[in-house]
Amino acid sequence: MFNSRIGKALVLSALAAALLGHAGLAAAQTTGGTTAMTLEHRVDSVTTVAETRTVETYSTQVLGFLAGDPTALVNVQFVLPFGDAAVQAAFVTTRSILAAASVNPLSFSGPTLTSSSRVLSNSSSTVSEVKTGEEVLWVDTVELVGQELFHLNSAQFGCVALVKGVSFDCTVDFGDVFVAAGDTVLLTSAGIADYLLRTTVTTETFLNTAVYEIVGTPITQSVPEPGTGLLVGLAGLIAWRATRPRTVSGAPASLPG
Repeated sequence: MFNSRIGKALVLSALAAALLGHAGLAAAQTTGGTTAMTLEHRVDSVTTVAETRTVETYSTQVLGFLAGDPTALVNVQFVLPFGDAAVQAAFVTTRSILAAASVNPLSFSGPTLTSSSRVLSNSSSTVSEVKTGEEVLWVDTVELVGQELFHLNSAQFGCVALVKGVSFDCTVDFGDVFVAAGDTVLLTSAGIADYLLRTTVTTETFLNTAVYEIVGTPITQSVPEPGTGLLVGLAGLIAWRATRPRTVSGAPASLPG
């Protein structure tokens, strides 16, 4: 009876120590003189997935010039794309400012894209892991009959090194178990695969820069040239006056003989 108590105490001690590891002894169940125990060999079977996400950021600059003046009268910048309503409104405002700054009416060109770029400004990754399931890949059962001290080396109790592409470490040592006289330990070894899904998400941030110019050019009003008919009439009048006889003041006009 005393030996039986010692044997059961040793079994429970080995069980508690083994449960501290990744592979270990499952909880023992005692029925009369028979104790059921399990050696669990657990390994992770990992499936990896990679995902890339893209984030677009913007820097849009609006410049306004009067033709011939290199100094921009308007220089505003937005963290918005070209098509945004605020950027479109800035184009209208730029024309109004240029028109107010000119003494002459203006004709406008633009907005004209003068420079642009797209560069990677930041990149970061996060890794998440979830367990999708588990599977018992092999099982082996053996009876340990006392009185005897058994060394629980996994290679001695049914460990299978490779099953369905999953590798198990068959060098794991589970320590000693003493089985008292008259007692039996029903030892079951099991190889269990924990299936994990590991996802790596990479976020890439791009900066899109663009510069747009609007140029206001003064409209000059030209004086229309005189018509051809008017010029011919003036020439004839000048020729007639040149051939007309001149009258000397105070002298009588001579009569024809």
